[in-house]
Amino acid sequence: MRTVLGKIRNLLNSGTILTGITVLLCLICVRGFPAIMNGHHVFKDFLIGDTACDRANRLGEWKLFWGLLALGSVLTFLLGLLEPVMFPESGDKVQKLKERLAKRTGKNKPLAVRTGNTALCLFPLLAQLFFYGRTDGKMVFFTMAVAILMWLDADTAQKRAVSFLCIYFTLESIAVLLAVFFHNYYLGDTKVLLGALILFLANGVLQEQRRGKISAGPEEIEEASRGFILIQLFIPLLMLVYIKDQYRLGGECVTVAFSGRYVAVILAVISALFVADYYQIRKKSGQKIFFSTIFSVFAFVSYMPPALIMQSDLHHHGEQILAWQQIVELGQKAYEQYSPASGFFPMLIGFFNSVLFHGQATEYAMSFVLMALLFEAWIMYCLYRRIGGEWTLFVAVIFHMPEYCRTWILVPVLLILADPKRIADRIRWLLCWVFLIYLAGLYYPLFGGALLIGTFPFGAAQIWLSLKNRDWKGMADGEASVQGNADCEQAEREQKSRRDRGTQRGHSKDAKSGKWIAAGMGLTALIVCSMPLLLRMASHVFSMAGQTLDVDGESIIGYEVPAWFMPYLGTWSRRTQIYYMMRFVLGIVFVLIAVYLLSRYMRAYAQKSVSVNAGFLVSAIPVILYVCYSYTMVCMDEEWVGNILSRSDHVILFVSGMCGLVLLLENGAQFLKRRTRKFLIAICLCIPFIFFYECDDYGFPYLEGRTDNASYTVGEYADKLLPYAVREEYVPVTDELSLQYPHVDFQRIGSGFIQTNVLENLETNAFTYDYLKKYDPEIKILGFEHTQFYYFLLKEKAVYSGRTAIARSRRAVKKVIDCVDEHTAVRAGVKPFYEYYLYRYLMKEGYVYCRDLNLYLPPGLYDRIYMSGGSVTDSPWVQSQDCQFAPASFAKSLDKMDCFEPLWDLGAKAEKNMVILPVPVEGATADFLYVRLDLPQDQEALLWKKEGDGQNDREKRLAECKVLVRFPTALSGTKTAAITCNYADGELLLPIGINAAWFLEKHSAIEFVIETELGEICPRIQEMQFYHLRD
Repeated sequence: MRTVLGKIRNLLNSGTILTGITVLLCLICVRGFPAIMNGHHVFKDFLIGDTACDRANRLGEWKLFWGLLALGSVLTFLLGLLEPVMFPESGDKVQKLKERLAKRTGKNKPLAVRTGNTALCLFPLLAQLFFYGRTDGKMVFFTMAVAILMWLDADTAQKRAVSFLCIYFTLESIAVLLAVFFHNYYLGDTKVLLGALILFLANGVLQEQRRGKISAGPEEIEEASRGFILIQLFIPLLMLVYIKDQYRLGGECVTVAFSGRYVAVILAVISALFVADYYQIRKKSGQKIFFSTIFSVFAFVSYMPPALIMQSDLHHHGEQILAWQQIVELGQKAYEQYSPASGFFPMLIGFFNSVLFHGQATEYAMSFVLMALLFEAWIMYCLYRRIGGEWTLFVAVIFHMPEYCRTWILVPVLLILADPKRIADRIRWLLCWVFLIYLAGLYYPLFGGALLIGTFPFGAAQIWLSLKNRDWKGMADGEASVQGNADCEQAEREQKSRRDRGTQRGHSKDAKSGKWIAAGMGLTALIVCSMPLLLRMASHVFSMAGQTLDVDGESIIGYEVPAWFMPYLGTWSRRTQIYYMMRFVLGIVFVLIAVYLLSRYMRAYAQKSVSVNAGFLVSAIPVILYVCYSYTMVCMDEEWVGNILSRSDHVILFVSGMCGLVLLLENGAQFLKRRTRKFLIAICLCIPFIFFYECDDYGFPYLEGRTDNASYTVGEYADKLLPYAVREEYVPVTDELSLQYPHVDFQRIGSGFIQTNVLENLETNAFTYDYLKKYDPEIKILGFEHTQFYYFLLKEKAVYSGRTAIARSRRAVKKVIDCVDEHTAVRAGVKPFYEYYLYRYLMKEGYVYCRDLNLYLPPGLYDRIYMSGGSVTDSPWVQSQDCQFAPASFAKSLDKMDCFEPLWDLGAKAEKNMVILPVPVEGATADFLYVRLDLPQDQEALLWKKEGDGQNDREKRLAECKVLVRFPTALSGTKTAAITCNYADGELLLPIGINAAWFLEKHSAIEFVIETELGEICPRIQEMQFYHLRD
């Protein structure tokens, strides 16, 4: 009986219980799907997005996700606290056995240990096969090679793997050299791999022969070290891939030279890497892997094309180029006149583009690449200092730098603040903490806020200890505060004793203390001076945050399952449920692991068996994931960003992957069992393979010219060396081309390639600005929807952020309206249905439509141009607009929407499918209409009755039918105007005011018609009420 209980206890460990909690969450998740599909999203304001138009219950999904996350976190936290009680470590006999096993190395290790180590090597491969149902041959090779090395000798496997990688990337650097300078692509991936394997095996044979003849003395060790150094000296040549200048256009290869400044910067980086190698060799730091090797490999595998090609994504890249131009060059006040949509991270790109280069559009990719290289060096250096060269090399090969640059700030800030020496010096740590959080908040407010909230508990503890121990006195005396390790109290007693004895300090310490005091005062002054900007930024962020779930939300349930997801399940009906379940639960799993580590750390810390240093990362990681999920789990737009979890992929990659690996390698042994620590390290290394399969998965927003989109993330690098891919709609920028577009400033474009449709639009917009400036020199144009890059090309001031579609709530739209004045024209891309608050303001201000320019102009400007008044008669605003399922969505939430006020009894009468008003109503006042329609039984035949149809089939088809709402008008040539929507269940809240023909006139009749393929159905009106959207 005891034996059986012992076996059961061995099975019930942290891993199995975490798995059990995950399975429980999956079951609850699946059970919650029907409740979500049968419920509806609750709106509090008139906000149009995919949630309303698709009739999605995003709020239900949101509640389910956070409910699962809260339940899982509580259960996991309790597990971590109770695990030592439930599954205590065994007595002295087992402890002595563990000590003996630890002394056994190589083939002498027990079979179970060797098998476990080897099995962990298979985790990344198995994870990829589980999610994608496929993998790459090179992945199989690398996995099996590492597994064999671990089986043979786990103690030397890491060094052997590192040696192979160095040989491999040395050969890859030769391939880069041949491709860039000689346009020779002979050394493909397979040849490089085979060559590296042959050299690695030959080196191993030679070492074994030498080891058999003589013992490894100092000379032999030094000789081997010199060979290893020599191999690494070639690896910085990988950086030459960033100066390849070949382009493939229409089947031909052409050369377009980079700016001399850009080439000089890349060559300077390579030279700096060689110089770093030299000093590292002379210094004899003990690191066998050079930092230049780490950085060059990471920059190479994370290659982003700096091609001289105008970007096709004018929205996202437009956001990332505008900030410097608008704020610095054009002098707009940040978050008052111009509001960067996502913080100040684009300022660095703009700085490189405008100061280092020539401020040209085709140089944007070069600027982006330099920013990427800067962060890659920063991240790799932080990792290199913390976990050493060997582990960092593995990270550099497995992890890639995503092009989603908003997340880049997370790793360096966390790893700098997690430095043990910095933590031990409380005052200086606090100064560094405040400064880095300040920078992160400016860089990207969401992740800056996540870093602030996540690190605040540890920061608060540092502040309390600093006040308790009066650390500022030590600073004034030139004495550093000490804390953090097991001897913390003793160190502090010694420090106090020295202070009490009045020990004299030298002039250098006084100077050092004065430097830090000055730094603190300077930092305080900087933040105080920045306070108006920070408050404006916070106001902008909160105005956008209030609409996120309603507007930015992308529904999980109802999303089509992508072809790459578990294709081996085929057409099995449960595959869709599994996909939805993964999108809910997979992100939670990484939070649960972080919470488990936190609980285990807290228990160990209470027993004073762990250092304080680990407390920073272990307390910050789960909270940061919580805060980041508040946005990234809303915008689950998978077709744009990443796989499975969309934007959350990148957060998990950096926070759980890189930072979690540092935590486990540095401090995991202090509060985790050995096997648990190994298992979690394997999970960290699985993360890139779970969320990213091809290089294309890392590419958002996409840079033009990429040639490795379909390349596997590990081992397929040959496509990076090919000439940049130029799509067929692009043309070279030439002098002849400039003659065809006389209004375009080709100096702003630069040399390279550009799309013809961009040139045509640019010509039109440039002419429009030139024409309007004759009548209003201060003219501004609002509404370059998804094309903000045009502001950069035209060098014109943007209104708000240049894009109105991001502002939908009252609070957000008010900030747009504050930027609109008598000098502001509005592009026809502004849609009343989606941007009703802005549209209503423009209508009340009397904006009129100019067909010649396809713009809405202030009435005064229109009068100056045409010497007469204008109207919106022939504008898109009087055309029929489709509201999709939005009226049905809002009708369900009408009793919760305080933004609407019902109008008094207008005496309206319903006559079949007509609403008759005895007294005409003002359209601007009665801009919403609630109706409940019913289908006459004698007209059901028009619902495409088919043999075998049931009632549910007819109801589904009826829900998809379009309801046409018509009314007479004098503004339209057809004498009637209309809006349409889906019938749903017949209960509708119609935003009838989105049609300018209704908004500007008085009306006395409205007609409702249901359109089908077989004819029109005239529904009965069961109930109706006019509403007005409050100002």
